[in-house]
Amino acid sequence: MAEPLDDKTAFGIDLGTTMSVVAQVNSAGLPIVLPNAEGSPTTPSIVLFDAGHAVVGAVARESLATEPASVVQLVKRHIGSGWTFDYGGVAYRPEHVSALILRKVVHDAQLLAGPVTQAAITVPAYFSDPMRAATLRAGELAGLEVLGLLSEPTAAALAYGYDRRPAGATGVVVDLGGGTFDVTVMEYDGAELKVRATGGDAYLGGANFDKVLFDRFVERFESAHGLDINDPDALSLDECAQVSQDWLLRAARAKHDLTSRDRTSVALQAAGLTLRVDVTRAEFVSGSAVLLDEMTEKMADVVAAAGITPKDISVVLPVGGATRMPAVRERMKEMFGVDPDTSVRPDEAVALGAALFAAQRQLERGGAITSAPPDRKSTRLNSSHI
Repeated sequence: MAEPLDDKTAFGIDLGTTMSVVAQVNSAGLPIVLPNAEGSPTTPSIVLFDAGHAVVGAVARESLATEPASVVQLVKRHIGSGWTFDYGGVAYRPEHVSALILRKVVHDAQLLAGPVTQAAITVPAYFSDPMRAATLRAGELAGLEVLGLLSEPTAAALAYGYDRRPAGATGVVVDLGGGTFDVTVMEYDGAELKVRATGGDAYLGGANFDKVLFDRFVERFESAHGLDINDPDALSLDECAQVSQDWLLRAARAKHDLTSRDRTSVALQAAGLTLRVDVTRAEFVSGSAVLLDEMTEKMADVVAAAGITPKDISVVLPVGGATRMPAVRERMKEMFGVDPDTSVRPDEAVALGAALFAAQRQLERGGAITSAPPDRKSTRLNSSHI
């Protein structure tokens, strides 16, 4: 286990749609991710309501298969809206559920960092004022003093060392998380960043690629056993929910395997029947062609909205764990002709940048570092103390 940190700098929190991460600048001035109580750098943004208690993280994710009515996920998609999750006669708004997630990740981070309660929280660049206000409220409900809300692409640029880019360079942050896809074109000029355009798809993410493998499992199982688990007459509602969630988890693991391997094998069970399915990376990429094409189209749209062409991009920053997929990185290179920067772990980049932002904000409250509202399309940062 890592040694407790000597410093008390504020946390940087990536409150993600599917995963959340906490980071902090250590005594050497370097941002580091603080693992959760289970030893993982990422915590699933999923909440299980169980007999008056809220359980956040991996246990809640595993409970999707057995207690789907008691589990809530992807709440970030609803932040700032009137949506509620009803459980036990209580209607939980998105900020209430988000606060539970924040409490978990902050409590775990405090096991290493001590009683730190100041934090910066990241939000997508496209978030509206109601969305930002609800995120701020979630932080307050979690007992945090929120030092600021930082746009996710700006946080990523910080983590990747934007101030070391050539003056006048144009970069693109490609953020493919578990549930969303965001693209932001930014101009780099020393201590200044300017967002030229941002866009994406709130319903395109790593989970869509999991579904590609899941559908292949369904087809193979039906071919081998004549059982379609999606057929309402084949399984009871509870059995269908349990099998589907189990297979989706196996699909996610298979996707991770295929990031570094050419093939993988998955053991499936349903209705007392079993099947081992072999999947190759080539098959996975072929089945994901529509999703990859959608990514390419979104990237092209944002670049066009910035008034430039793909060849004008000189820096490509991959963010989100799903950008580890070789096919995704190949699409980035095909589009921009530039190898994605791999100097920072993509699923940690936003939190690391937020930690740098939080540390400086802590030093200069209301001073040199500011995050402009999304509608201003620009952000100015002074990095002299980072």
